[in-house]
Amino acid sequence: MDTGAYALSFARYFLTSQSNEILSTAKPTVDEQSGIILKNTDNEMVVISLTMRAKMKKRGVVAEENGPLSQSTTLQGRTKQSLHTPMEKQR
Repeated sequence: MDTGAYALSFARYFLTSQSNEILSTAKPTVDEQSGIILKNTDNEMVVISLTMRAKMKKRGVVAEENGPLSQSTTLQGRTKQSLHTPMEKQR
């Protein structure tokens, strides 16, 4: 019953200010499937997709100017973190 709380906490950690716009949709069954979009006054946006219907690893990706940061948890509970270097600009 608290699946969304972890995702929201992860997302909020990377925002520079509190969200002032929130859009959300969900299936009527508790925690089965939902989508959340958050936006703040700094024009930062978070998109969260949650489901209990799929057997997938838990994954969080932060895309920013210096490249993506990702963290994932396997079905066995192991955590993997990675920080990628900025992509080269095409000439």
